[in-house]
Amino acid sequence: MGDEAPRRIPTEDVPRLKSRDYRRLLRRTTLRRVPVSKALELLGRLIDAAFDRRELEGLAHALVLAGEFSTRRLTPQQEITLHYFVGNIWSSIKVLKRAGTPDSWSWEQEEIEHEITNLRLALNHPDFNNTEEYRRCQILTNLGNLLDNVGRFVEAQEYWKRALQIMPNFGMGLGNRGSGLLVYARAIPRRHDSIAMLDAAQTMVGAALRSRMIHSTAREYFSKQKSKIEGLVRRNASTKHRFDFYKSLGTSETEKRYRRWCLSNCLFLNYLNDLDERSWASGDNVMLPPITRPIGEPLHFEGLYNELKQGFVSARYLCFDAITVQRVHFSDKRVVLYDTLDCPSYSIAVEKLKAAYRIAYSVFDKIAFFLNSYLRLGIKEYQVTFRTIWYDNRRREKGLRSEFTNRQNWALRGLFWLGKDLFEDADGFRKAIEPDAQELKIIRDHIEHKYLKVVELEELPFLTDSFRDMLAFKISRNDLHAKTLRVLKMARAGLLYLSVAIYWEEVRRNIERPKNQPIGEFHLGTVDDRVKI
Repeated sequence: MGDEAPRRIPTEDVPRLKSRDYRRLLRRTTLRRVPVSKALELLGRLIDAAFDRRELEGLAHALVLAGEFSTRRLTPQQEITLHYFVGNIWSSIKVLKRAGTPDSWSWEQEEIEHEITNLRLALNHPDFNNTEEYRRCQILTNLGNLLDNVGRFVEAQEYWKRALQIMPNFGMGLGNRGSGLLVYARAIPRRHDSIAMLDAAQTMVGAALRSRMIHSTAREYFSKQKSKIEGLVRRNASTKHRFDFYKSLGTSETEKRYRRWCLSNCLFLNYLNDLDERSWASGDNVMLPPITRPIGEPLHFEGLYNELKQGFVSARYLCFDAITVQRVHFSDKRVVLYDTLDCPSYSIAVEKLKAAYRIAYSVFDKIAFFLNSYLRLGIKEYQVTFRTIWYDNRRREKGLRSEFTNRQNWALRGLFWLGKDLFEDADGFRKAIEPDAQELKIIRDHIEHKYLKVVELEELPFLTDSFRDMLAFKISRNDLHAKTLRVLKMARAGLLYLSVAIYWEEVRRNIERPKNQPIGEFHLGTVDDRVKI
């Protein structure tokens, strides 16, 4: 993983504070009388100066001053900048307190939670796309760095890619994405996918080092990464390889459209889909690694992963089918329904979208069910949830279970942090690092147990209370589509993390197994596509 500090983007590209100016700012008890734009500039310079001097006192003071802005009237751009600055405060505190210590691998880190939340508040702001390009790239890159650091390496790639779509030559985005691909390549068990990633990583880090848009400490870090990548590339070039990538998108035009849609939304259970949208990634080839077990134990883990995988790919297709429909389906004809005057949307396509959402959301607790059995956690089946399995007695205040404390499994840690994106209505779990986590859970619960009404338009302002549907949770069709895609991406990431986590657990178990213990091998075939009817 390496130290995260050299990858941090300075808060403001302005001259650093001189010592006397820094001390003077530390003595200021308030910035309320300073105009907002000037106050934000001073806050940014204080954050960078405190970090450069490695002074937690200055960062704590910056946090206090940042809190004052909650009572001031800010423009949308200033709100985004403030969230970005507060994220950088927590990032700096984390680095100064934990970097280079065993505590840097602690699974629970308050600073990371605050940093992710603030960066996401900036990213999700309605005016984000109107923000200056460089600032958007900073926010996206920092969020990618952070998710990568906690083991969410799949989702990190999306944020780096989004930054580079805005500014293709953004040096910090190129360098961090290349560095992330290096660690990704070393984590996965598919060697030829790793080779493709390393080739891309070499190109990206090289481009970053040629960029003027990186600072000196990052340049030193990326130079070291470049040397590591080059060494691995040379080693791979010295041996012969037989690549088994997918060469086409299928036969029919419908299949090709479907696979292009999956590639563009990064929805294949295929590591190479995180690299690009080429046909070589147009299939779901990620499997569980070989699992060592006692003789006679059934193949339940392989069966459960098959179930998770089939459920996910079916939900994915239901979503595609729902959003590409072009005509009324015959099953919707002669179905008599009331028009409730709020633009309701009724069709099999809408129900497919709901089903896709429900199936994708169910993946999380099923991953927890898998881990409970595989790691022998001993939690009763009806008590297993993805958000709570990590804690003693499933209570956050009790702390992490001993099985996870400082466990050096990057992908398993990624699953733990993915769980923090979910809302659960229980003490200690109502706060999530995804700002709209509760809404995502409400949608799932209303689909499953209550009444989700999908409408073609947002709430109509002229409707009186007598025409408002008080029983329903109302959502526009476009919003349901967007949220279904988000949940599908989260579920995909969870399934990839699960496979990689089990691989490294098996590596650890094999190392710890007594040398004289005999091990037999049993090779499983795969299900022929022709029998999937």
